[in-house]
Amino acid sequence: AVIDGDRLFDNNSFDFLIRSATSNGDLLPDNNSSTLTYTFSDEHIFTPEPYSLEKESPTDLRVLSYNVERDNLFNPSDKDSFRRIFQAIKPDIIGLEEVYDNSGQDAANLIEEFLPSKDNQQWYSGDTGNDNLIVSRYPIIKQTSISANAAYLLDLQDRELLVIVAHPPCCSNNENRQREVDEFMAFIRDSKSGTEFNIEQNTPIIVMGDMNLVGLAQQQITLLTGDIVNENSFGPDFNPDWDGTSFEDLKPMNPGLPTTFTWYSSGSSFSAGRLDYMVYSGSVLIAKNNFALHSLEMDTDSLARYGLDKNDTITASDHLPLVGDFEFKTPTSSEEDSFPPINFKLFQNYPNPFNPSTNIQFQLNTPSFIKLEVFDALGRSIGILFEGNMSSGSHSITFNAESLPSGLYYYSLSSGEFSLSKKMILLK
Repeated sequence: AVIDGDRLFDNNSFDFLIRSATSNGDLLPDNNSSTLTYTFSDEHIFTPEPYSLEKESPTDLRVLSYNVERDNLFNPSDKDSFRRIFQAIKPDIIGLEEVYDNSGQDAANLIEEFLPSKDNQQWYSGDTGNDNLIVSRYPIIKQTSISANAAYLLDLQDRELLVIVAHPPCCSNNENRQREVDEFMAFIRDSKSGTEFNIEQNTPIIVMGDMNLVGLAQQQITLLTGDIVNENSFGPDFNPDWDGTSFEDLKPMNPGLPTTFTWYSSGSSFSAGRLDYMVYSGSVLIAKNNFALHSLEMDTDSLARYGLDKNDTITASDHLPLVGDFEFKTPTSSEEDSFPPINFKLFQNYPNPFNPSTNIQFQLNTPSFIKLEVFDALGRSIGILFEGNMSSGSHSITFNAESLPSGLYYYSLSSGEFSLSKKMILLK
């Protein structure tokens, strides 16, 4: 780099330190007497890879999360930029943040104008009374606010999808941001275990929105791992994915750039940053094409191909549209062989969490010899609740855990070579 005829760096390396200018601010490195060293290298020069804004497969589910900066979506002067952005992306499900003065139906009407429905199509909307709306090609079965955030259960015809659209508080408000992340993650835990939305096993889950993760790292840890900080208010930690692991973090790249920022303002003292997230249950969803659209850095041919103007994304909002395509995982042939027959269904216990008793319901379409058994978290049998012949129809059996400690338990219903199991939580 040469500035006014002088080389900025005389050598191939330089020493530096980083200091926060605030009172009692942080210092890197921690020892005042030492510095960090950076050495220039030609080994890792970034070469942009070819990119596409299109789905890899027409059957992929395209999800868009978009902070539209204080209702800018409805601002007539920004309408053409938003139109071009939505027509370039062509989403199936849209999570909107910072919509304060317009309703979910207003948003659906506008999206219908941008992306007109074909025969047997329409745009559905969800609105729980805060700034986090959803517009979807699929019906919204349930919706509820979670403090300032929102949960939506969608009917995808062959399965359901749980979507959290979130916008926790920004900036230095670490305490309230952590509380809100704790709360909507606890909602997911309870929906999986039989309360709240009471979703079926392996229901896909997506959490998206402007998370404002600019403070303590614990907030991101909670979002991904289910490590609840305020357990007195929101209950115990849990593993958010169905296979007992953490959620996956999509981390979409900016097309043509080696970056993942989702917020950009050329006139701000803050550098571009990653504020918007999309995390998902990787046990049942496969991430496909994904990106955080930044039209300002797209080449001329790409802009023309997708009908975009160079300044569209920075005109529309200070946040970039965050896009993720997903494919649903299908069972392998060996897994298909182990699936239970259609005459056999096990439901989530209710209530759950429970103390000290709960009801376990199941349905048999034909008379069957069954066994209903309870296990602890280590897989040790707690006891058999029922074993014997059972008539067809719906049945309910009560499990009393008065003598057991709080914790995670499983119950399993088996008939012949087939079995199903679900989790339940005892809280005393």
